[in-house]
Amino acid sequence: MNTGFWDAEGLAGIRLPMLFIAGSDDDVSGYEKGTRAIFEGAVNTDRYLLTFQFANHNAAAPMPAPAESWEP
Repeated sequence: MNTGFWDAEGLAGIRLPMLFIAGSDDDVSGYEKGTRAIFEGAVNTDRYLLTFQFANHNAAAPMPAPAESWEP
């Protein structure tokens, strides 16, 4: 929501069950105005939010980001 990818109408149109996973200190996507806002806007589907408290972006990733992602 903080970058304008979703609007209320688009989120309300989601019909498939959704699982959102985020870190509460995500400085990439944001939490309150990012993942949590998207979760709260998806009102017409079964949805779940797993929050890793005090974790940053990629908190639930199964492995570290590839080396290329750290290059400028």
